[in-house]
Amino acid sequence: MKTVNKRFFCDIAFLAALLFKVFSQGLAYFPVLDDYIQYGGYPLYGDLSYVYLNIGTISTRPFAAILDPAVWGLFFSNMWVALLIISVMFFAGTKLIASVFERMDIHITPFLYAIVLLIPLGFEGTYWISASSRICVGLFFAGLASYMLTKLIEKNKIAYWLIYVPATVLSFGFYESVMVLSALLQLAVVLFLVKSNKKRLVYLITPAVFGASVIVYYKLAANIGAMGSRAGFSLDGIGNKIYGLFSQFFEILVKGGGLTTAKGAWHGLLITFSSFWGVLLLVAAIIISAVCAFWGAREDFSAKAKRCIPLGIGLVFLPLVPNLLSADVWLTYRSVVPVFFGLTLVSAPLFTKLLKNKSLRTAVIFFMVFLFSLGNINELDTYKKVSQKDNLLVSEIAQQLDNDVLSGNKETIVVIPEEIITPQVSYYKDHVKSVFDSDWALTGAVRAKTKNIKIKTVTPMNAGLFALADIDTSSVQIIYIGGNDGK
Repeated sequence: MKTVNKRFFCDIAFLAALLFKVFSQGLAYFPVLDDYIQYGGYPLYGDLSYVYLNIGTISTRPFAAILDPAVWGLFFSNMWVALLIISVMFFAGTKLIASVFERMDIHITPFLYAIVLLIPLGFEGTYWISASSRICVGLFFAGLASYMLTKLIEKNKIAYWLIYVPATVLSFGFYESVMVLSALLQLAVVLFLVKSNKKRLVYLITPAVFGASVIVYYKLAANIGAMGSRAGFSLDGIGNKIYGLFSQFFEILVKGGGLTTAKGAWHGLLITFSSFWGVLLLVAAIIISAVCAFWGAREDFSAKAKRCIPLGIGLVFLPLVPNLLSADVWLTYRSVVPVFFGLTLVSAPLFTKLLKNKSLRTAVIFFMVFLFSLGNINELDTYKKVSQKDNLLVSEIAQQLDNDVLSGNKETIVVIPEEIITPQVSYYKDHVKSVFDSDWALTGAVRAKTKNIKIKTVTPMNAGLFALADIDTSSVQIIYIGGNDGK
């Protein structure tokens, strides 16, 4: 069978696996935390320049900030459509990057698909639209830019340059680690595919100029709006930051990866056995995994250590470097999604040696896709439970708001019996948290629910703390809501 046909079927199989990952609960999206603010709240201002400049969202990740209310916000009542678009862009970006690797004589596409697209540790960064709209969309432009650079080098036609340049610009404005990944991919393309040192310098001008422009932009953007301070960067305490970066990274990779994959797969299996719909999901996961394994094992599979390991190490650690420039190092599960490309490259030489036999390759790909799919079923179930619980309680709050609160003349305190926690396999920082975890998240959710941007701060407070607090009830509405039956 022709290579192009094998690749087509392999692509379709893994795209189906990706869509199964995000839509195993049907054509629905379950918003949490910032989703309510960025896609339900910001569009309510009407004048988007107020959001960009006064609030200052454009001060960091400018292209993502522009799209939040102007594009993704249009889908707030049907956010699954936005998720579908973002997921397809994510797949396309991953496919383009895989094609770039193949031009460097690194043939690992099925394993790259399985790890980058499907590993449960990446669920937060590839499902949660507040994150995926930055990471996945940014990766699409990073893939497009590096792929167009290979075509420009091979064909030397202006048409490729006209796509390459704007794609590079866009890849630098969605997520800092994706920007570094994009630059590294282009550097690798130039080093591996261009033989003349003079030509290499010419091809590297574009990413170098735009990279420097981003640094200048972030420096200037520190004065834009209330959120502008987030654009600042500093090297103070660099030693402690480096230690924090590596300790958090390995904790996420080892502990987080282990829990979301192994424990997550077990919980996912229990979910599938809990209902008839769950059994159908299990059957679908088996079929999709089998199709991915059948076509994936027929792909060319080779990788040389002397090329993969140096490039892989660079793609693992260098995208994390922007975190050292912030005031505090704060790595999350979503932070590590861009490094999955490097992790795949580093492990590729070992995989190629161990999996020369097609039958063994088929079995390994099936096991990876099936295990990851079960873990993702669990992750999505967690998002669903948190989101539905939040929606129920926020609706209860919305029904009780008085006219002074709705007109923006009063703040609100919401008294809850105890902290609202939904069980999950891996508690880590803000991974799948309830909006009742903070005043900014709850305020955003209430504003989005009521479609009223005038509402002032809505503060959640457990009954014990509220009993001890000294609050002037004449200027604040107090609302009591139900217990924590999700704990």
